[in-house]
Amino acid sequence: VGAGRMGQAFLRGWEGFAEVSYFDPGVPALETAHQLASLSEAAALPRPLTVLIAVKPQMMKEVLPSLAAIAAPDVLFVSIAAGTEIANLRALLGPH
Repeated sequence: VGAGRMGQAFLRGWEGFAEVSYFDPGVPALETAHQLASLSEAAALPRPLTVLIAVKPQMMKEVLPSLAAIAAPDVLFVSIAAGTEIANLRALLGPH
């Protein structure tokens, strides 16, 4: 989630190693990844191994509740948002 400069750097690094879907309404379609029209589409995808959260810290409260549907003990969530505490991520993603 989030395909600004940092998010795209990760996407390009994973290119060819994994099937990648992303959501960022402000970024045009990337060649190597499937662009989701909305975060709700993420629940219809196969369960991800990793979810990269590359949004600004002030957007966490808006974005993370939409991802709670795919949160599970076997899904790794990685946040690159500076200053965001793990307790806040847990509170917004739910008990999984």
